[in-house]
Amino acid sequence: MPEDADGSTWICICRPHDDKARELGIDPYSQKGEALVTCGGKKCMCKKLADEYPEHKWIATKAGFELLQKWMEEQEKRDQENFGMHIYNDFSGYGTVEVMGNMVSLMSMMLEERIELTRQIVAVL
Repeated sequence: MPEDADGSTWICICRPHDDKARELGIDPYSQKGEALVTCGGKKCMCKKLADEYPEHKWIATKAGFELLQKWMEEQEKRDQENFGMHIYNDFSGYGTVEVMGNMVSLMSMMLEERIELTRQIVAVL
């Protein structure tokens, strides 16, 4: 398996149940579709080393997976249904847009740092 630029390891993640359901022609949010969820069960592949399961296609870096979990947690904090409340119809949507904006902002800052580092290296050469 490839390694991240910073030496991170690659891990397996479970195949999303909605992907399996669509492949089988089942509504992913029906009872049959929900039954396809394997994450957390005996067949759960999450956090197993990708080197040990080369046939598994769903992989991510450990750091990337942790970042995904962080952003999903942030989105859940902004979903009014998770708290049994209703503020107004668009509240959860605006919360999701805020999280996505934060993600794009973070990626933009990281890219700017890399561009600046590249400029400094080129200037030295």
